Amino acid sequence: MKDFLKRLFEDRNRQVEVILLDDSRPGMDNSFRLRPRNLFLLLISLSVLLTSIVLAAFMFTPLGALLYSEDEQQIREELAQIANRISDLQDSLDVRDVQLRDIKAVIRLNQDTVLALDPRLSNDLIPEVNSAPVNNRFIDYNSALLSLEADDFMAIQKLENVPEFPARFPVQGTITRGFEPENKHFGIDIATRASGEIYNVADGTVLSSGWTMSYGYMMSIQHADGLITMYKHCSKLLKQEGEKVTAGEMIALTGDTGIESSGPHLHFEVWKNGVPQNPLLFLVQ
Repeated sequence: MKDFLKRLFEDRNRQVEVILLDDSRPGMDNSFRLRPRNLFLLLISLSVLLTSIVLAAFMFTPLGALLYSEDEQQIREELAQIANRISDLQDSLDVRDVQLRDIKAVIRLNQDTVLALDPRLSNDLIPEVNSAPVNNRFIDYNSALLSLEADDFMAIQKLENVPEFPARFPVQGTITRGFEPENKHFGIDIATRASGEIYNVADGTVLSSGWTMSYGYMMSIQHADGLITMYKHCSKLLKQEGEKVTAGEMIALTGDTGIESSGPHLHFEVWKNGVPQNPLLFLVQ
């Protein structure tokens, strides 16, 4: 067969006669005249046509799923991730709306209160909301306050125990970034090991406890006299919204959650009547 094909290829441009011999039927031999070149072109055309039909069947019929199942699964996973991101963004927008409403409630209270603070620190505090350009500033850091209706917020404001400061640090670690309100960093970062204990700094009620895209698991606690403390980038929250907590009580575990986190640490904030304060003025080692 190999020699036959080789001979046809050598004589591809000539007309040849092919004789088929049948030993079982003497005298009934068949002969054909053909040009090998035309035969080769016919075979190539048939091969291309057959290949095209097969490819079309896989591309435009359900048979294609047999070949592209892995790619389809990857696409589905990517679509699921995109859907989750959209859901998280919607949740963040909903939280933003609640935050703005709560901030307006804080401004509306406008209480003239004084913290039970160490006298050495009282002259270093940022001015109260009365003397600060509040309306412009809250839009920039509206992520500081989270959910609760205005009536609930006002009720929590009436806590009886006035917090005493300075208090112990909420977590053991090293301060890696300080209070920089000009850079919209309204607290301090304390680097620590993952899953370390976080302790409440003063008596109060949990204002919010949940997840946000930027800060991961975070908790805010309302204390007396318009004071709020916030704990961000936690790995686990141990208290729920509305629970009362005491000073020194463990409330969460440190972590590395949220898109703004770059390693295990606690971001700790202190707010007074809606104005961010330097947490170091309220803490002592």
